[in-house]
Amino acid sequence: MIAEHMGLADDMLPALQHVLAAAPPQRPAAPDMLASENLRTISDVDFDQAYAEQQVGDHLAPPIEAHLQLAVALTQHIAGDSPLKLH
Repeated sequence: MIAEHMGLADDMLPALQHVLAAAPPQRPAAPDMLASENLRTISDVDFDQAYAEQQVGDHLAPPIEAHLQLAVALTQHIAGDSPLKLH
């Protein structure tokens, strides 16, 4: 997921710079920083589920269907409802 997000960011950077006529911010937006801080407070046992649920919510905000489907599949996998085996 990290590699996909980094690739998407690299692909979108020229268009973003063209539209904004400036470099993107170097720090995450306040809601993103708050979400990151929240994840840091969660136990290792609960982290995967919390992260997956956060991803579903994040991807509902900008309608990126493929990412949403990956986030939903991750949530189902963690809950044991998916045949997908990541280990």
